Amino acid sequence: AGINKNVARWCFTPYEPVEQKDNYPVNIYDYLQVYKTSHSLFDRMMNVSMLVNQCHGDKMRKNAAREKLLAAQCGDAYVCRSSSELAAFKERQNAYKNLTESERLVRECSAFKESVTSYDYNGDGFKEYVCRLEKCNVCVGSEGGSIFALDVLKASGNYADNISRSKKYDGLDDNYFRGIFVDHLFEYDEAKKYCKGEPCRNGMFSAKRYKEVMFSSPRQEIQFETKTKFSTLDQPILLKKNYIIKSNGITVQYILKNEGPIAVQGKFAVESNFAELNLLNPNYKPYNIEIVAGENIITGSSAEPCCKTIKDGLVQKASAVQITDSNSNVSFMFTPNEEAGVTFFPVSIKRRNMDTDIVQNESKTFVASFVWDVDLAASMEVEKTINLTITYTRKHRKNA
Repeated sequence: AGINKNVARWCFTPYEPVEQKDNYPVNIYDYLQVYKTSHSLFDRMMNVSMLVNQCHGDKMRKNAAREKLLAAQCGDAYVCRSSSELAAFKERQNAYKNLTESERLVRECSAFKESVTSYDYNGDGFKEYVCRLEKCNVCVGSEGGSIFALDVLKASGNYADNISRSKKYDGLDDNYFRGIFVDHLFEYDEAKKYCKGEPCRNGMFSAKRYKEVMFSSPRQEIQFETKTKFSTLDQPILLKKNYIIKSNGITVQYILKNEGPIAVQGKFAVESNFAELNLLNPNYKPYNIEIVAGENIITGSSAEPCCKTIKDGLVQKASAVQITDSNSNVSFMFTPNEEAGVTFFPVSIKRRNMDTDIVQNESKTFVASFVWDVDLAASMEVEKTINLTITYTRKHRKNA
């Protein structure tokens, strides 16, 4: 079935109205293929819809879950009006909140059991990995080998709901999805630009399609690998990436191998992107970040980049990083197996209001990355590991 002609004009090129000269009906799936964030929300809605329909037990909770699901199916979060920014960040986050609350009610209806399953979650022809854990839901994709959805049940939102930058409005294209555990391998000059939040060439692995090597649902483990050519010498590099899923978080193990005949030198970075869930709220508070570096604790926030206070935009000898959502008190603790450099900076996403023709801030992402020096002789490899733990702290009430 076709959709409204006014909406159909936006179904061909992102953020560009195209006059439809034939009578072939454009459907909602054409639109979702162009706007990936809408597609991700649609996939989440379909998944929760399945859970609600399969729910048995407490009828009152099931009906309440269905009401939340219906609220999340409001079309404004999926197909934006011509007067909107074609991003609908606020509407999309409200939908994610309702979907998370719906799933929480479903879990209360019957005994919940953690699971890690693999199937074509988003209909792109490739397998995704859906991890339903006690505290959160995590979706891992083969594109970039990164986490593309992170729904924390206590926070009721998708922390990986990031919009990539568009050259039309932001001055450059990201050319990769800004997920969690995105991998880069930079040459030194590009790494310096990256740490300062300046435009640079993508770090090799971020836009690669990773290949599944092994998947074990009982062990809750996913193993990927991918290959690329590094520097102007086209040195072959192999990256193995293993996810180990746990109740309170995730362990990611990397093995970087030089398969070429000469040494490789550069910077290996693991980037995590967190969407500012509360950005459009009048009482907006930024993320806080704390970095343990030697005997010091470096503090900052998503309000300004690391390079404003730290030389070269890189905190040295970091052994732990904690990022806290100031609004929900959800904390993400990253601990590497060895000391690393850490950089962080905000990325603002702009979009044009189609009614007023004004370009305005629509979304914001907080980027935090571990950075290691890499010096690999021919046929040598190096291993890095990062543990991510998700915790939730209750807000303390002030005495009257």
